[in-house]
This record gives sequence, structure tokens and C-alpha cells, in this order.
Amino acid sequence: MSFSTQASTSTQLAKKLVSASPAMASVVEALEKASNSDSPVLLEGEQGVGKEFVARLIHLSSYRRENAFETLLPPALPAQMAAEELFGVQARKLRQAAGGTLLLKEVWRFPSAVQRRLAEALALDTSRDQTPIAVHDVWLMMSSRVALEDASREGLLAPPLANWPKAGWKNVQRIHIPPLRRRPADIPRLVELFNLEHAEEMDRPPLSFPGQIIDRFAGYSWPGNVSELKSVIYRLHATHQGSEVEESHLAGLLPQVEDELPLSRFGLEDLVRAKLRTFLARIRGYHVEDLHAQVLSQVERPLMELVLEQTSGNQLQAAKVLGINRNTLRKKIRNLGIRLPR
Repeated sequence: MSFSTQASTSTQLAKKLVSASPAMASVVEALEKASNSDSPVLLEGEQGVGKEFVARLIHLSSYRRENAFETLLPPALPAQMAAEELFGVQARKLRQAAGGTLLLKEVWRFPSAVQRRLAEALALDTSRDQTPIAVHDVWLMMSSRVALEDASREGLLAPPLANWPKAGWKNVQRIHIPPLRRRPADIPRLVELFNLEHAEEMDRPPLSFPGQIIDRFAGYSWPGNVSELKSVIYRLHATHQGSEVEESHLAGLLPQVEDELPLSRFGLEDLVRAKLRTFLARIRGYHVEDLHAQVLSQVERPLMELVLEQTSGNQLQAAKVLGINRNTLRKKIRNLGIRLPR
């Protein structure tokens, strides 16, 4: 790709970096600083906030813009097979990244054997003079939706990757991308961008989003962040033949306001009380023991199953949502016989 084409791509991406919200000010500042440095970059933020988008923009704004930008995903394979795959077929990506940028996506999810060999290939492990596929002059970026300090403490990062962020991450440029719920001022512009983008893709006029729809978007928590907003706009284009989006068109796309209430307002305690009252009335006269443990178990099990399902089996994230230690969660999974989602 020519310099002029790369510069044009960088300009196009820069226009899509919506940053009117005060929460994005630090991102813009860090992006500009990172573009003028070769120090490793760590992009942090929830799933769907646009970590790869920012990584590409940094790459295209740097002097490496004419060279490759490669991404490496955690392989969905057993550890041994993953290592063979990474250093067989996928070794090509490491070589292609030479002189350019390599983004390791959710690096803590790579099997430990892969992490070690990856660190060797990237010359992060200076204890070995040579590796089979040593790669030099690669700008290393990593993305993570969990704090890597937590991943390191939990044993999810293997040496020498686990040693890399030590000493206060002095040589690592950390960029935290805020969730969309903290960027309500950016939502109208993001809607405009995605609306025009999908209209062009589908060769149709853009949709009209009246003020009340934008207000509805601004009041929604967007657990899937920017990716979820983009998906909603796409689905509106795909399913709505008219020109103006109405409240009824959001049915099935966004939850109703009642679904967004805090847990304390769901009346869960009243529901449990009613169920227990009925149960106790029906067992009057029968011998019952260990009722407390049984009730807690029946509440605890579905809660943990659903949280694990929501976090795709990520025990570190699930433990944070539940507010318990990861080792405690593991013990409860074992004791309750909970099957992890695949």
C-alpha cells in the first residue's frame, strides 16, 4: 500500500474517532503520544469499545504506516495444538509483522505454552540467544478487557509475559478506552457515522433518527458498547423499509426501561418470600433439615450459571461481577457441580 493510500486510510479512521465526550480526551492525548513512540502499547477496555480500531489508528499515524498491521487471536484449541498452529501456519503472521505492528488480542487467553513461545519469538525473553522464528523490529501492542495485573496475579500470564508489565509498567503506554455509557455526548455522532456507513453498504438513503430515539440511545447502558450500537443501526437498516426510525422499531433491539432497573427494584426479595411462604405452608408437619443451605444453593447455582454464561465462561470476569475471589468461585463451581459454558 502506498504512503498516500495509507495516509488517506489514517485520515478516514481519524474522522471515525468520535471524541466529543470528556471521557475521550485522555484517549486522544494518549493516541497522539503513542503514534510518536515505539514503546509497547496496552489497550484496555470492555468488549466492544473499539480497542482494535484505536490500535489501527495508532499504527497508521506512526512512521510504520507503510508496513503491516497484524492481529493475533487466542486460538480456540487445546494448548499443544494451539502452540503447533501458532508456530506453524500462524508463524507467517509474526514474520509479516516485521517492521510493522503486531496486536495480541486478549493476550491473557493464550495458553501458557503459546505465551512463552510468543515471547521468545518477539525477543521478549533475553535468556535465549536464538529462537526458531525470532522476529525483530515489531511494534508490540496488546489488548485486554481485564486488567493485566489481575491476570498476572491469577496466573493467566506466563513468564516472561508476566514479567513484562512489572516495575510499574514504566515502558508500556497504557490507553484505557471508556465504555460507551460514559460517552453519551458521542452517541449522536456515532449514530450519524454508522447510519451513513450502512446506507452506503446497502445502497439506500440514510435513516432519520428523531430526537426521542437519540435520547433513548443516550439513556441505554450499551453493555456491548460501540459494537452493539453499530449492530443496532445495521439491523434497523436491514429490517426497516421506511425513512424514519420510530420507538416501535426498537422492539427486540433494546430492552425496555424496566429491564434496566437496578436489582433492588426488581422485587426479587418479595418473589423469594412468596415462594418460600408457599413452600413452608406445603411442608407443614414434615421433617425438614438443612433448609438454609438448600435455599442458598438454589439461588446461588442459577446466579453463578447465568453470570458465567454472560461472561462466556471467563471466571476472572465472573468473579468480579459476583464480587467474590476467583478461588472461591472455582470452589463453588466444583461443589455445586456447575458446568461451564463452551
